[in-house]
Amino acid sequence: MKKMALALVAALSLGVLAGCGSSGTAGGTGPTLEVVAGENNAMAYNPTTLKAKVGDTVKVHLVNKDTTTAHTFVMTDFNAQTKQVQPGKDETISFKVDKAGDFKYHCNIPGHEAIMTGTLTVTP
Repeated sequence: MKKMALALVAALSLGVLAGCGSSGTAGGTGPTLEVVAGENNAMAYNPTTLKAKVGDTVKVHLVNKDTTTAHTFVMTDFNAQTKQVQPGKDETISFKVDKAGDFKYHCNIPGHEAIMTGTLTVTP
């Protein structure tokens, strides 16, 4: 039992580390992508480009480093969005990508949508 628990912890740790910023693998599993909002109180995401493969279940971990303003992460094409993430807080959402292409994400706080944008590139 102890060996199984250690193996599970090791596998999960490796999966998270390998998934950060990577393209993941096809077939249902997928990357965990960290997106930072409001770093240095800038109305911007970092990174502004993310990658996944068709069939991936993508996890987006939004970290709000802004000290004064809430932010969100919205992927309209995949019907996915976070709640308003308050300054210094974070939230993770998951969604399945079922088509290839370049898809925009944005912050839907009034006044942010035109500035806070990025692209998720999904490859076959």
